[in-house]
Amino acid sequence: MTTDHAFHPLLADIAAIAHPRPEPPAGIAGDPAAAETYTAALAEISARRTSLMDELAAAWHARDADPLLSALAGARARKERAEAEIRALVAYGREVVRPRSYTLTSLAEASGMSFSGVRTVYGDADVRAARAGREGK
Repeated sequence: MTTDHAFHPLLADIAAIAHPRPEPPAGIAGDPAAAETYTAALAEISARRTSLMDELAAAWHARDADPLLSALAGARARKERAEAEIRALVAYGREVVRPRSYTLTSLAEASGMSFSGVRTVYGDADVRAARAGREGK
């Protein structure tokens, strides 16, 4: 199903927020390879926007799911997955890596957390997830 952009401006607005158009790189006019890469990126963004609009419209029709609330719930789920990944990576860096663990300072800088935040961000479940990820290669 391809959503007609006129179907509901809300869908197009949500898709544009979720998948913003990148700014063209400086000097693109004189660089055919950069222009081609940028054009491909725009096509990918357009496809992602269309796909999201289709998903939101289908949910709206099938379940009367509000598109904005559905998009927010999806963003929240992605955020929670990213936070879980960060916790597992920090746990891996502190508890699993051998012969010596990463420093709190290096992990804090890479994760955007404070020194003390890195020390307390993960728990036993995150250490298990890090170990399981390593063992399940």
